[in-house]
Amino acid sequence: MKEYMGYVENLENGLVNSCGNNHVDAKDLAVDTVMLSLRTARGLDLRSFAEAFGGSLVHSLCKVYQPYIESGHVVCLDEERRAMTADEFNILFLNEDEIMKGLSYIRLSDPDGFLLSNELISLAFSVIDP
Repeated sequence: MKEYMGYVENLENGLVNSCGNNHVDAKDLAVDTVMLSLRTARGLDLRSFAEAFGGSLVHSLCKVYQPYIESGHVVCLDEERRAMTADEFNILFLNEDEIMKGLSYIRLSDPDGFLLSNELISLAFSVIDP
C-alpha cells in the first residue's frame, strides 16, 4: 500500500516514474493521476495537477463535475482542506483564475461519491481525451 500511495503522489506531482523505456504521454499521465487520486480519500490535488497539465484542464474538470458538486457526490476543498459549499464553488467557477486561488482539492464524498467513482472517473476521461 505504501508503494501505491507513493506512486499516486508522484503522479499528482507530475513526476514520471521511468521504469524501462516505456513512453507515457501527457494524456495518459493525466488520466492515471485523476483515476488514482479520486480513488483515495485525499482526492486530487488541483494545484499540482494544474502545474503538470494546465489550468484550463482543471477548469474543464470542474465544469464536468459541477452537477456532482451540487449534488454532494464531489467535494471541493480549500488549501486547508476545509469543505466548500456548492455556492462557494460556483462563485469561484465564474472566473478561471479565481478557481485556482480558492480551490485546492476535489475528492469523492464518502460513501455516495465513491459508489459513483467509475462514472465520475469516466467523465474525467472524456474531458482529458475527448
